[in-house]
Amino acid sequence: MRYVTDMGRPGPCVQAGARTFGRFEQDNRPSNGPEPIEWIVLDYDATNNRVLLVSLYGLHAMAYSNTKYGITWKSSPIRDWLNGEFLDSAFTKSERECIVITDVHNGKEQSYRRVMQGSEKTRDRLFLLSYAEANKYLNVTHHSKDRSNWNMVSRAAPTAYAIACGAQTSSMKSTSDGAASGNWWLRSPSSPDTQEYVRMDGAADDTRVNATMMVRPALWLDLNALPLEN
Repeated sequence: MRYVTDMGRPGPCVQAGARTFGRFEQDNRPSNGPEPIEWIVLDYDATNNRVLLVSLYGLHAMAYSNTKYGITWKSSPIRDWLNGEFLDSAFTKSERECIVITDVHNGKEQSYRRVMQGSEKTRDRLFLLSYAEANKYLNVTHHSKDRSNWNMVSRAAPTAYAIACGAQTSSMKSTSDGAASGNWWLRSPSSPDTQEYVRMDGAADDTRVNATMMVRPALWLDLNALPLEN
């Protein structure tokens, strides 16, 4: 397997040749079974031969918390869902063994304002990107009236299933392939009762934790553990 940077520029990467990993309901027609999950490659760790992935589409939509105050990544229902129901249903046993158990950092440096401590470090197979990671890999900047800060790279469209779960879209804000984009969660808090997210236009903002936003899973994939392709 070979990974290359998109057009030779820093930032998001694409794999040489299309590839998917895992399966999850996306067209909202359960009768035809789950669809392959498509991923964007954000980073490559050459030392350990592993890649950081984030889903191309918003796969689900849910609240960051059903409460209104004091939630952290460690206690978020999204974290429980990603590392429980989603992990078990979207990946086979052999695929799960390829997903690295990652030290997920949630300190102040991961947030936009750098005043809110998200939670102590967690160890997860699946997680949401932090604001700092979205800024580094997808050029996400915080909300701004300067349209030059808005970018197509960080925009994402929801699947039909995510829309059925409550994901909202705007026909005036589209992804690079013309699909209507939606809002998606980051794991970084903004205040005790607000959370960072990426808006439909590609800029970051904050909103109440019980709002419904898209979920874009992220993971580190161990390429050494993948079965050899024919």
